[in-house]
Amino acid sequence: MTSQTRKASVPYNPFVGCPKDYKKRGAYTHKVSGKRIPALCILKKASQASPASRSRSRAQAQAPQKTCPAGYVLRKGYVRKFRQSVRRKGYSVHRKNGRTYRIFPKKANEVEVKAACVKVAEPAVAELKRGQLRKHGYQYRLSDEFRRAALKKAGQEHTPTGAYKILNTATKLARKEKPTAAKIFAADRDWLRAEYAITGSLLKD
Repeated sequence: MTSQTRKASVPYNPFVGCPKDYKKRGAYTHKVSGKRIPALCILKKASQASPASRSRSRAQAQAPQKTCPAGYVLRKGYVRKFRQSVRRKGYSVHRKNGRTYRIFPKKANEVEVKAACVKVAEPAVAELKRGQLRKHGYQYRLSDEFRRAALKKAGQEHTPTGAYKILNTATKLARKEKPTAAKIFAADRDWLRAEYAITGSLLKD
């Protein structure tokens, strides 16, 4: 069998495997039709990247390396693939001007996301350890009286300034996921600052 007459795929034989220059493609169920597709042996050349993928890779390699300002790191470009449900229901995009758009990617099942500079997480967020205040009885769902009694105990271990920093970090972490908790953390943080006269000079490392 010459290279001109080779087929792109041949049936897979579990007893003898695939012929030379072929590799196995496992069986799968088609998402749309639900039909079970049997395993095949596909020609290695046929399984290489498409011309569009190769040209995209060449363009990325030839593109000048993007430099990011201080406090930002480069996030590499990637191809985002859409599930059928996303293509049907769409997804939201939030712009810097405050507007929100609904996108319906019906024309293509994937889109190329270009490389961009993204902000580095603040070091204080990475330093927060779970349970630093909870072990002293602090929970944001408790009343003001119980929360602040727990903060006084935490202040004995971490100092009032340390407890202030922990609450300040917790406020930043909870701002998006738990805005109600973030408001309570911020209120308790400000209470600590007023109660123990914590000034800006004390907050410096």
